[in-house]
Amino acid sequence: MKILIAVNHSYPHVGGCEVVTKHIAESLVKDYGHQVTIISGTTQREFEHNKVSYIGMHNTYKLFSDYINSEKFDHLFVYSDYFKYWNEILNNFNSIKTNVSIALVGMNQMLAKRELFNKFRTLKDKIKVITHSNNYIDYKMCNKYNISVSVIPNGIDIEEFNSNYSVVSSRITKEENSPVLLNVANFFPGKGQDHIIKIIEILSKKHDINPTFVQINSKTDLGISNLLRDKYLNLLSQSNKFNAYMFSNLTREQTVAFFLMSDIFLFTSLKEVAPVVILESMAAKTPWISTEVGNVSTLQGGIIIPSGYDAHGNVNFNGMIYNKFAEEISNLWRDRDLYNSLKDKGYNDIVSNYSWKNIVKEYNVIFKKSR
Repeated sequence: MKILIAVNHSYPHVGGCEVVTKHIAESLVKDYGHQVTIISGTTQREFEHNKVSYIGMHNTYKLFSDYINSEKFDHLFVYSDYFKYWNEILNNFNSIKTNVSIALVGMNQMLAKRELFNKFRTLKDKIKVITHSNNYIDYKMCNKYNISVSVIPNGIDIEEFNSNYSVVSSRITKEENSPVLLNVANFFPGKGQDHIIKIIEILSKKHDINPTFVQINSKTDLGISNLLRDKYLNLLSQSNKFNAYMFSNLTREQTVAFFLMSDIFLFTSLKEVAPVVILESMAAKTPWISTEVGNVSTLQGGIIIPSGYDAHGNVNFNGMIYNKFAEEISNLWRDRDLYNSLKDKGYNDIVSNYSWKNIVKEYNVIFKKSR
């Protein structure tokens, strides 16, 4: 089969959708012999990586649809309803002469634009629909409106984590007998990096633990990302000083190395579907502590902080949540039996349930059925 994966951001840019689409594409090529191209807005020049072709996004929907038709793709897989041309795909559905599937990844755009969701409903028998979790609004809305949906979680390439962290060990200086805390998240609305500053202040003041904190992100050209990044840095400069590092645009090898090097992964996101970074921490045998978002309640190897939500379904951070995060970090760091137990549970969960090879098998079934 000849498959086109359409996504706003792709490899080598670092982020959740980039990692997911890269591994799906590579497994479709390696394990099933398909010809796969990824088209994205972040690709500046055409190139090939691990036998997957990468091309840049067309400037207009007509050029995009003409490309699909002229190349005679057997299947178009759209990753997220925030994809640049998803509106046009729905409103000009017959202009694309191929089968279409979409991973909704939260379905946030269509929920915000009711007319778009209504159009999507009229095409429910013509589009194969995928969600990453059965505990999120995209899945629940599909069920409510009788839209057939397949639940396929995200996965991990476990071989990536069979390495060491020597490539980054010299880049930070850690406090003796204190943990290295890690957060990996780009500066987008709702990622919650600023909350970690207050958590660490409480951890130091109330629990006498002075951690080293590492924040990893990718720089983007989005104005909102730069504003959130500046806000975070400003809060950091005003906080009680602690050992903090921020790295942008690391290589994949360096990012994996920080997962392996860190002691606890902190996830303070306000809203998620199926966070890949939690899976990565599990693969690295790094216990995690997370807000109660997306599918994290189905994962092993970590601790969930019970969370309240606002009217939009976002975690509502308050004093109780800050204190609970700090308390759980302290307990986990000091209770080595608990720490080692979570390490093993998380890693075993990855090996048993979240290898890309097993997960892409489900994608392949959907793509082949649509022919």
